Amino acid sequence: MASFYVPVAAALCIGYVTAVAAYRLYFHPLARFPGPRLAALTTWYEGYYDIWLKGRYIWKIRELHEQHQRGDLDAMFETLNHDLHRKRRIAASSFFSKRSIQALEPVLRQKTDELIQLLEKESALDRVINFQAAYTALTMDIVSQYCFGESMGSLEKEKYGRSWMEFFHSGVHVHPIARQFSYLFDQSRKMPGWLATKVSPMLGLFTEYNEMIKSKLRQGMQPGVKQVKPETPQQRTIFHELLASNLPPSEKTVDRLAGEALIVLGAGTETTARTLSNISFWITSNPSVLQRLRQELDPLMDGQEGPVTVAQLEKLPYLTAIIQEGLRLSLPVPDRLTRIISSETLTHPSLPHLPIPMGTHLSQSTLCTAMNPTLFPSPETFNPDHWLLPPSTGETRRTQLNKSLEKYQVAFSKGAGSCIGINLAYAEVYLAVAWVFHRFDLELVGTTEEDDVMPKHCFLLGVPRIGSEGVRGRLKGRRRREA
Repeated sequence: MASFYVPVAAALCIGYVTAVAAYRLYFHPLARFPGPRLAALTTWYEGYYDIWLKGRYIWKIRELHEQHQRGDLDAMFETLNHDLHRKRRIAASSFFSKRSIQALEPVLRQKTDELIQLLEKESALDRVINFQAAYTALTMDIVSQYCFGESMGSLEKEKYGRSWMEFFHSGVHVHPIARQFSYLFDQSRKMPGWLATKVSPMLGLFTEYNEMIKSKLRQGMQPGVKQVKPETPQQRTIFHELLASNLPPSEKTVDRLAGEALIVLGAGTETTARTLSNISFWITSNPSVLQRLRQELDPLMDGQEGPVTVAQLEKLPYLTAIIQEGLRLSLPVPDRLTRIISSETLTHPSLPHLPIPMGTHLSQSTLCTAMNPTLFPSPETFNPDHWLLPPSTGETRRTQLNKSLEKYQVAFSKGAGSCIGINLAYAEVYLAVAWVFHRFDLELVGTTEEDDVMPKHCFLLGVPRIGSEGVRGRLKGRRRREA
């Protein structure tokens, strides 16, 4: 009997695989779209570039765009939308609004001043500083204080609480595997702490943090605890916003909110810190950029008795151009952030005859826009003038911001899928860049743009060469003034 069933089972398997392949290649609604046939056949095409080649798929996508001459600059950014994503975003949007971040500014200045004091101590000891770690400590303390009501205190810890930075690095590196094997990844998150630690110290640290957040949530969600929005930024947390929102009860469970907390802390820490670290490299390695920046900064920073505000810094065109260029080249989140077409059939402007049906998963990397040579000549070169208008008659250099390019700043994505923390990130970057380069001269140590700065892999976040220690250098004091 076995000799009968084995060939029958084999024939059925072959027939099934053949039928699925034929459907995907010839009869699927998206089969006529241009691109590699192997990519239409299996998701392992993506897996090969992201797992075997370690996060290189978005560069392959860029190559395919160039090959097929597709990729309209405004294509579908505003249209990609998911109903649940929108509901969750609305619930937390006021917490990250421009007005809320302006109210938080005293906390931002305090944490920036703590960073400056830390850097002064390191400078006095002539130590080599890992700027990725130092900026991660800054952003982590700010995000944890604002979002969870309690700072992680990383700026006060040895090596700036570097274990958390290493935790996030390890976490993002498993993202391509989690994308392909989502079920196994979900199960690993449910491990008890003792088992998680045995499997991996980083997984154990994740479990420890997750349980800490869940404990805080349970305390706030006990019966009889009224969910109200505190009146001051120091008292508010993102959980107050979500628990007091109109989200259904299924969206207010401990597990769901704990997952939200981990994402907020990770996204609000690593991306901004890496951008700050990269900007520090580019300013230091371009003396003319540093000179122009200080010519613009010094009159404001030295000539004002009260605190320098983010609003004042935002009015400085060259500082703004540096930040915009740093964000563009750093590619904080270049990964394909997926949305599902839920309410309409779409078409791409360059392929109007090919409808994209409801239920299709759509994603788009920011790499193609950020590195578009039509918008940014020599796109892989750091040049703040990309964001400035050509000089007027009689002027020798660019001094005015080119507002028309703002819609092509995709570091925070666009539309319904854009980063909800954009206002907080900009405020952190403006204050940190202004104060660090007003106060210190930086000397790079063992750092190159090719190995330690430019993104080479995409693990959800854009990261440099695997094994890089990040931007390192020594600081020398320049002048003193409190933030």
